[in-house]
Amino acid sequence: MRYTPTGQTALDNVKYYPQKPNGERIRVSSQNKVHPGYKRPDGTYSDARVLTIHELLILFSLPTD
Repeated sequence: MRYTPTGQTALDNVKYYPQKPNGERIRVSSQNKVHPGYKRPDGTYSDARVLTIHELLILFSLPTD
C-alpha cells in the first residue's frame, strides 16, 4: 500500500501490484477501503492502512452507534 497513490488501487501500480509467484497479476477486489497516509519525499506513502469500521460509518453517513 505504501506505493499506492491517493485515489488509486494497487492494481493501478505499474511496478508494485499484487502478483502470484509466477509474476501473473492477481485481480482481487474488496470493500476494505484504504487510508494511504502521507506522501514521503521518496514517493512512498507512510502509515497506509485499511479504514476502521467507525471511519467507514462516518464516510457512508451512517450512525456511528
